Amino acid sequence: MVAGMGWLLDLCPPPEELALAELCKPFGILPSQVKSQDDWEFLVSYASLRNLQGNYQAWNQMVANPESGASMDMDLIQDMLELMEEAKAKWPTRKSRSS
Repeated sequence: MVAGMGWLLDLCPPPEELALAELCKPFGILPSQVKSQDDWEFLVSYASLRNLQGNYQAWNQMVANPESGASMDMDLIQDMLELMEEAKAKWPTRKSRSS
């Protein structure tokens, strides 16, 4: 319980059982229902995607409306800039998703 409160206060990482529950939450399943390593890897990838989407939306809001007062942590801004540059270097032109 103390570790859970520490996590909510952003003082420490989540206890393992809370981290597992967070991974399962979007799918409405319990950690005991996840059996294979592939399933766990998918859940981790999905959580990373959701985190990246949230950061990207915050980035877009901050850039599109500088007067809104939206802000991001400087480390997160640097990480986002690096990811954007890497993506642009890897895929310099947009390819049609329909092909």
